[in-house]
Amino acid sequence: EAAALVQRIKAVGATGFSIEPPQSILTDDATISSVSSSMSYLKSISDAVYSPITYLTSSSPAANVSSRRPLTVIELMSSELLRKAISSPSVGTTSRSALRAAKQKSYGIYPALSREDSPLVKASWVFLKDCIGELDSRCLSYTSLGIQPLFQYPALPTLDAHFINQIKALCRESMIVSLIKAASDLEVYAREFEVSTGNLDQILRPTYESYKLAPPRLPTPVPLTAYPLDYHETSPPWGPHVKEALESASASSNEEGGVQSQLSSFEQSAKVISSVVAGFQRQNDMEQGARLGRKNLQVMDRLAKMQSHKRDSIARIRDSYGENYLATSAADDFHSLRNKSKNIGSLTDRIHASPNEVPLLICNVLVGNAAGTCYVTHSHLLFN
Repeated sequence: EAAALVQRIKAVGATGFSIEPPQSILTDDATISSVSSSMSYLKSISDAVYSPITYLTSSSPAANVSSRRPLTVIELMSSELLRKAISSPSVGTTSRSALRAAKQKSYGIYPALSREDSPLVKASWVFLKDCIGELDSRCLSYTSLGIQPLFQYPALPTLDAHFINQIKALCRESMIVSLIKAASDLEVYAREFEVSTGNLDQILRPTYESYKLAPPRLPTPVPLTAYPLDYHETSPPWGPHVKEALESASASSNEEGGVQSQLSSFEQSAKVISSVVAGFQRQNDMEQGARLGRKNLQVMDRLAKMQSHKRDSIARIRDSYGENYLATSAADDFHSLRNKSKNIGSLTDRIHASPNEVPLLICNVLVGNAAGTCYVTHSHLLFN
């Protein structure tokens, strides 16, 4: 088992990237018996592969070993394996013929890793070291990862809780990004409508002041949390869909002769993880739909209040005829000017015409080189 572990982790040879044995066993007087007296043989081998990052070189071990001392057992084993076999193909190799040829030439034994995989080993060694330590504590070989049934002893009965938390965090981060984008579009539309309502208030403010009327107050915004959220988390801590996926995977792993048992441990793991991710995504879709529904409810409420405020602002001036002296006087002046207009009696003049139209806005205008006054009511425009 130790030799199999060395073959998979230790990289030697000119065709691959080599890993030198640790300096502690490179002394001239070091022998297997002397090393075994202080530590087990498995411990000495684990020392040789404990941290290969510091041993990565571009030359073979024989070139770096002093000729003044005898070769160690590890060096002799590596040389013999390299003489009879070749380095393993890269993990990125997709050609079936190349993989088949390499397997036939090396008889299924790969004493050296491909040089192309050196960055991958460097990046993943922290995980590999923890993996090797966990396997060693359970007295398991590296090959047991591929043949040990999923969710059966000595493996955990379910996926690791920390790993599920990481999957949940990644899926939730994706959901939040999508939710913010959709909610931002709704928020932009609502704010543009609120800005237009504020502009109308600014335009009508001088009219309210001239008539000595009290303008209506802008509606107070209601926070999003004040609206109901039609979503409730169930089956904590993972949710019902993830719980169902984990229970289904655990039940399938205990079935003998089923489709699940025909898959390798890695294929089973990929299938279970895929079902867990799909479960989190379904739950996130439901939550996202509920939160977007609440946001849409808030936006529709804001739009309705702003539209009502616009109508109320215009109606309060329009209906002040006969109740407010200043507004009534302004309406009479507008009516007398309208009677002097060239459009008096025309179709456009008669539509919605009434003697009690209170001007909403009176402002100075410049048409060409002529200055004048513009009167705006709820149904007419008059230039004087």
